[in-house]
Amino acid sequence: GKLNKKLWIFITYLKKIICDIPFGQHVSYPDYYFGGDRKLGVKKSFRCESGYHAAAGTATCTENGWIPNPLCTGKSLSVGGNCGQPPQIEDAVQDFKDRYEDGEKADYACPAFYIKEGDLTCTRGRWTGSGKCWRPCTVDLKAMDDRKLQLTHKDTEKIYLTHEDVIEFSCKRGYRRAKDSVPFRQRCTNGHIDLPVCV
Repeated sequence: GKLNKKLWIFITYLKKIICDIPFGQHVSYPDYYFGGDRKLGVKKSFRCESGYHAAAGTATCTENGWIPNPLCTGKSLSVGGNCGQPPQIEDAVQDFKDRYEDGEKADYACPAFYIKEGDLTCTRGRWTGSGKCWRPCTVDLKAMDDRKLQLTHKDTEKIYLTHEDVIEFSCKRGYRRAKDSVPFRQRCTNGHIDLPVCV
C-alpha cells in the first residue's frame, strides 16, 4: 500500500546519504581519517588537532551528518592549563598522550641518522616551542662514480651524513674539478647535499 511505498522511498533516501569529510572542524588529517566509505551508519575513529578534544572515540554518519557534533571541542582541555595532543612533527616517531599537564614536555624521537632538535612544552593550556627531526644525507656511490669523485679521507667510508656534517671530496686520478662545479667541501643541510663534478 501507500505506507510501504513511502517506507521504500525513505529507505532509498537513507541509502543515498553520504557524510562529507569534516574539514574545518579541528579534526587532524580529516581526509586520512574520513576517506573511503562515508555511508549512513559508518563509524570512523579519528583524532583532533592540538588543543582540541574528541567528544567521543568514534564518529558515526547519520542523516544529519557526523555525530557527535561538534566532533572536536576545545574547552575541556584548558581546564587548569592542561594541553591536548601536540602538533605532528615531520618524520618523528611520536607516541603522544591525549592529555598533558602544564609544564610537561611531549616525548618524540627521530629515526636513525636524523638529528633531534627542540622541545614541545605544554604551557598554560597551549603548546610552546617546536620539535624538529633534521634529515640525514646519503651520498650514493654510483653518483660519485658518475662524477669521477672519491672521498678525500679514505677512512671515512661514511656515506650517511647527519645534518650540518661536512664532507670533502676529491677527483679520481687523471680528473680535475669542472669549472662550474660546486666546491669540494660540502655540507649536509636537512637531507640535501650538492656533489662536485670532475672532468
